[in-house]
Amino acid sequence: MKVFICVICFYILILGYMDAEASERDWMGIPVDFHAPAVVAGGLILADWSQTLKIRDKPDSQETNRQLGKQPKRGDVNRYFAMKMIGHVLVNAVPICRKFKNFWNSYQIGITYDAVKGNLKAGLSIGF
Repeated sequence: MKVFICVICFYILILGYMDAEASERDWMGIPVDFHAPAVVAGGLILADWSQTLKIRDKPDSQETNRQLGKQPKRGDVNRYFAMKMIGHVLVNAVPICRKFKNFWNSYQIGITYDAVKGNLKAGLSIGF
């Protein structure tokens, strides 16, 4: 839980920094609407994180992410998603990584949406 709270605080701080630096229509020369995919992808990652933690509570459920295994430990799940969120923030906030931003956000939205949708169909709700 501590890892989750730290990552959420980091995410909020970065988003707050991005918003504080924004003029009326742009941030660092990039239109503000351009950040919408980053926020959507981040939200989906958080939703998947919460659902993956709930897999442990349902013995008939299994994780399909091969990196985590079928019944991942809570610490492994928190570590995996914390690193994923930190990577997400870095790709979207650090200027040198920005050239990968569109690909990263499109990939995260596509893959994570599919995972969240499948988890919802399996009866796993979103929420911590």
